[in-house]
Amino acid sequence: MVTTKRPRLADVWLPEFGRSAVMPELSPTLYLNRLERLREKAEARGYGRLVIYADREHSSNLAYCTRTSPPTSHRFCSGRIAR
Repeated sequence: MVTTKRPRLADVWLPEFGRSAVMPELSPTLYLNRLERLREKAEARGYGRLVIYADREHSSNLAYCTRTSPPTSHRFCSGRIAR
């Protein structure tokens, strides 16, 4: 006989990682190279346009390509880049 337990909520402890004392600085050239590679891949696939969408919770693709992201203080703020 298989018995199942009812799910329950549990308190969990999350470690405090703190903040870095130094902000990493990445070269503007790095971002230009990333965008250039993206354009090359898009062209190779025959894409005429690209859109990179970002909102407060999903901004890593935009940040990867441009070093910017929508402000975290605005709930419905979003960013888009089209080529």
